[in-house]
Amino acid sequence: MTQLKTSFAFRSAADPALFLEKIGEIGVVSRQEVQKECFQYLDTFDWHLYRKGWVCMRCGLDQYTFSNFLGSEVRAGTGPGNPVPLGREFLSTPLSKGLKSLFGIRSLLPCVDVERTKRFFLLLNKDKKTILRLCIEQNHCSWDGVSLDTGGCLRIYGLRGYGKSFHRLRKILTEKGLQEGCGEDLFLQQALAVRERLPLDYSSKLTVTLDGRESIAEAAQDIFLLLEEDMARNVPGILQDWDSEFLHDYRVALRRSRSLLSTLKKMIPETEYLTMQEGLKKISAITGPVRDLDVYLLEQESYRAMLPRSLQQGLKEFFAALEASREQEFKRLQQGLQSPEYAEFMDQWLGFVRKQFCGLTGTRGKQPCAAAAAKFIRKRLEKILQAGERIDEQSPDEELHRLRIQCKKLRYLLEFYRSLFSKESMATCIRQLKKLQDNLGSFNDLSVQQEMLSRYHEQQTPRSKKNLHIAAALGGLITHLQNDQQKVRKNCRKSYANFATDKHRALFYDMLAAPTIQEKKREAK
Repeated sequence: MTQLKTSFAFRSAADPALFLEKIGEIGVVSRQEVQKECFQYLDTFDWHLYRKGWVCMRCGLDQYTFSNFLGSEVRAGTGPGNPVPLGREFLSTPLSKGLKSLFGIRSLLPCVDVERTKRFFLLLNKDKKTILRLCIEQNHCSWDGVSLDTGGCLRIYGLRGYGKSFHRLRKILTEKGLQEGCGEDLFLQQALAVRERLPLDYSSKLTVTLDGRESIAEAAQDIFLLLEEDMARNVPGILQDWDSEFLHDYRVALRRSRSLLSTLKKMIPETEYLTMQEGLKKISAITGPVRDLDVYLLEQESYRAMLPRSLQQGLKEFFAALEASREQEFKRLQQGLQSPEYAEFMDQWLGFVRKQFCGLTGTRGKQPCAAAAAKFIRKRLEKILQAGERIDEQSPDEELHRLRIQCKKLRYLLEFYRSLFSKESMATCIRQLKKLQDNLGSFNDLSVQQEMLSRYHEQQTPRSKKNLHIAAALGGLITHLQNDQQKVRKNCRKSYANFATDKHRALFYDMLAAPTIQEKKREAK
């Protein structure tokens, strides 16, 4: 027989007294033991665990419990002792099974500290026999000097032969308006109030809802501010070097900002445009070297799989050299992001976006954003179609690279203005574009990797056994990458042809026509 059990959530420190008062209507409450436990909630910066219905709690430095939202324990045991552990650190622990896909390459960050008090009770009938077991849990949460009682729950456990008592108490509490059912997700939500945060309050995906009737300048301002916020929120993680995705997300927001600014070039006086674009370009130069090295360091496992055991020593020495280079570049990155020049430009950029931008855009900037966005997207799409028709299996790498850049710019435009168009049509258009981007991106990545490895290979003068090992390993990698690139190249034309079918072109143009038609109808009224 399955044990009867349920729970009722409360949000106030006064609620437990109310619980006990109602419980006393059907029996005598007998107090038992009191337990206290202290732990932290953890999740990745972009809420990998929460998105998949998991919650992580850590007691001390290395005792972890992973549970689902219903509070059922899924994994528990000893894990990494690092205060901010990387997901891959769990792979060498007994907790590894089933967890790899939850973290990816991200780290687990402490979200909030919790002290949970558990008070256990028995409910006795008139014969002094136990008919129910009860537990009242109360959470006290703290972070960075701020503390708060954030609620908790009453847990009720039925006993064999006393099902009527269980259901009677459940009915009484429900009729009093108490919320039945609670899990660790609710407690985490309550706990995050200490930090004035919410689960899922950050995502690398750009989500912006625009009004098609606002001006293109106003719409762009909204997007710029969201991108600047994303950049600012990732800076602490970059400086602490918690994981490589902080820098990656920062640079994505930076590239989006530069791309959006370039579409508005004709709306902004040349001096202001060049000043802003040059400032953003300098930040890209500051952050680029570390990101480039991160990309190679993240490929260690796949590179190892490409080479026979005889070349592994040279590969190990190669990556050790990259790690040393990254240490040096990371110090430069830290200095750059904490420099007065960086702070001064970001203040200038925010001032431009918040105060000056809408005034600088002139008549062009006053266009309704739906119509302007459709025009931007259509123009970029036509450039892709023109360039794509020229590619074949003999196309130079440069042509494929230029097509990839055009696709990336179109993708940014679709992400910026997706809320202005049919949700279904936009999803299909982005999906088809992504397939082409993935193919062209793989080709470009393989090309860039070969160039980097070739340069490094040329620097390995045969003066030592170590350099000979590295040169041999890099030679093997380059050969392998060349073969992979040729396979990818053969699919480029096919990927473009699948993207540029008559059906997909019609879908794009029909979608882009819709907001323009709607705008004309509004003007006619």
